[in-house]
Amino acid sequence: MTIDYGKLSLQVVVDSVDISAYVLGASTHHSLDSGVAQAEVDLYELPAGVDRWDAITITAGLVGGSVVQRFGGYVYDFRRKHY
Repeated sequence: MTIDYGKLSLQVVVDSVDISAYVLGASTHHSLDSGVAQAEVDLYELPAGVDRWDAITITAGLVGGSVVQRFGGYVYDFRRKHY
């Protein structure tokens, strides 16, 4: 399931399973002086079956123009936040 907000699109896939329905927000960080990209995904609940070192892909952008893969990597850390 791809979440469309007006003309914006965000899709998060972990090991070929779309977890977009659990996503509150996502951000990616790329830098020319660092060889490692980072991403952070805020979920309201951790879906069953998601584990450390699972492959994760974040696709986002403007519908009809720039929806492309923004991050591809692996799940590394689970931080628990309570609001």
